[in-house]
Order: sequence, then structure tokens, then C-alpha cells
Amino acid sequence: MVILLVFLFIFGINIVSAADINENSTNVLASQNMDLIYSDVDGYDDVLADNSSKVSTEISVENVVTKAGSNITIPINVSSADGMPLNCNVTALLPDGTNQIVNIINGNGNVGYFIPEDYSGEYDFSIEFLGNENYLPSTATGLITIPPKIPVQIFIRDINAKPGENINIPIYVVPYYGLVFNGNIVVELPDGSTKILTITNGFGTVDWTVPMDYNGTFNVTASFEGNDTYLAANGTGFIFVSLDSPQSTQEGNQIQNNVNAMVDKNATGNPIMVLLMVLALLGINIKRKQ
Repeated sequence: MVILLVFLFIFGINIVSAADINENSTNVLASQNMDLIYSDVDGYDDVLADNSSKVSTEISVENVVTKAGSNITIPINVSSADGMPLNCNVTALLPDGTNQIVNIINGNGNVGYFIPEDYSGEYDFSIEFLGNENYLPSTATGLITIPPKIPVQIFIRDINAKPGENINIPIYVVPYYGLVFNGNIVVELPDGSTKILTITNGFGTVDWTVPMDYNGTFNVTASFEGNDTYLAANGTGFIFVSLDSPQSTQEGNQIQNNVNAMVDKNATGNPIMVLLMVLALLGINIKRKQ
């Protein structure tokens, strides 16, 4: 009897130890081979993810250079390491803080975005894929660049004229930083008529006949609506109409003073070149009139 009890005692210990070892060995093996993640909820061990069997992904986006106030389309490509076409949803995080869900079909999709009118400079956006049961998550960041526009000013030379006289009104469009302007502006004359004037190398003239009944001071205005490079601008000049109007002697000084007032001393570029350009154009125009 004693021998039997001792045998059962030893054998029972071995059974318990073997069961413990077998259970522990199974868990270790599963953890090593499958990279299982457990959550102990309500007393149960649930498998949440098996990342070891998931395929890595990569997102590609294009940087965009555009202008404020425009609608852009940002292409998105999501590829996988197994080369299979990917169909999924990604989230686009845009510069204004808004998010858009983008449907990716066969690895490709795009997101549309309106660039606010007041944007200038560089802005980040990002695309996020959260992953799914087959693929790992990934992210990508792109850049939207809105080049800053350059200020310009419009100078209109003051004119002394007599009623009925045909006059040429010189107009200068001068950008900052020593650049040279070419483009169209709109000129409004004292009688209410408007003309489209083509500015070449920063200079143009408008022909106008002073009405016979005009006497006094009249405004001439010119406006430029702006474009991808330059900001909008306006300028005003004056026509002094009198029966005994003398030839103007202040035209050159007026243009020079206006240019000096326009140039920002703290700005980059070469303001001396701007002044020389305007003075050269002034000399050319005077020779033409002579």
C-alpha cells in the first residue's frame, strides 16, 4: 500500500508538470511563429492582430506648384510589397485642417483642393493609410507651393494741354526688384472712355484728344488686375487743360519722384536699375515727341 501511494504521488506530480509544460510550450511557440497580440477581455484571450503575415505598403504623392484661388488635383498612389493592386481608403490631411476620405482603386486615387486666396508660400499635406487585415499602414507627406506675387506700381505722367489738342499720355508699369513688366492694362480717360494698353518693357502711351469744352484738371486712371506673377495695381495721372496752358516742365521730376517713392529700400534687387530703366524710357519718349 505504501509503495502504491508513493508511486501515485510521484506520477501525479509528473502529469501536472507535463500539462503545464505542454501549455506553456504551445503559447511560446504561437507567440514566436505568429506574433500574436492578446487582449484579456471578459476572461478570454482574443487575437487582435497578426502583423507578421501582413504586407507592407507605400504611399507616393506629387508636390504641387500653383497659385492662390485655384483648384488643384493631387494624385495619390498606394503600392504594396506583394505587387498586388491595392483597393482601400486613405485619409488626406489638407493645409486648412480639413480631412478628406479618398477611395483608392487599383492603387490610384486623387484628392481635390481649393487654394485659399490669401495663401502664399509653402504648405504641407499628408496622406494616411490605416492598414487592414492584409496590409500594414503607411503615410506620405507632400508640399503645395504658392509663389509670392511681386508688387508693381503704375505711373501716369501729368500733361498740360489745350482744348482740342491731341496728346500722348505716357504710362509706366514698374515692378519691384528690378524686374521688367510686359502685359496689358486698362486706361480710363477723362471722357469716360476706356482703352486696353499693351505695356512693353514697362512702358506704353495712350493717344487722346481733349474735348473743346474742357477746362480745368482731369483724371486719368490705369489699372492692372494682376496675374500669376504680379499683384494688382492702380495709378492716377492728371491732365491740366487751359487755353493758355504752357508746356509741362515737371514731367521728368514727377516720374523720378514716383519711382523713388515706389522703391522699397529694404527690398532685395537693384532699385537703381529700376530708376535707370524709367529714365531711359523717358528719354526715348521725349526724343519721339521731338
